[in-house]
Amino acid sequence: MRALLLGTGLLLLGACTVERTPATGGGVAATVVAREQARFAAMVAGDTTALGRYLAADLSYTHSSGARENRAQYLQHLAAGQLQYRRIEPESLDVRVLGQAAVITGRARLVLAADSFTIRYTDVWSRADGQWRMIAWQATRAN
Repeated sequence: MRALLLGTGLLLLGACTVERTPATGGGVAATVVAREQARFAAMVAGDTTALGRYLAADLSYTHSSGARENRAQYLQHLAAGQLQYRRIEPESLDVRVLGQAAVITGRARLVLAADSFTIRYTDVWSRADGQWRMIAWQATRAN
């Protein structure tokens, strides 16, 4: 149900004015960006306990390879060492706050144990029970 409501909300983007906030903005945008940065740090540290605090139970995580995972699968692969992030270097970031949801679009350089590349990504966060959690991630390799 939450996914349906969020999808409907995102479809309405064309019908409403959306405030674009740079990463240096204040308020909700700053809160979401801080959680995004903490999530990246937890990924690099391989800290699945900390990372789990930022991920919604119904997370949909689509890697730049096209592989899709749910929250449990993603955390399991990180814990098992199948995903080893060495560095995540954001190059640009734009936040759009939509009431109880926020959409981040950005570009980042990923350095993994086996590879390094640049991605463009879309990241969706939702506020529930007073906490902002990531509910969707989609990355594409950039040139």
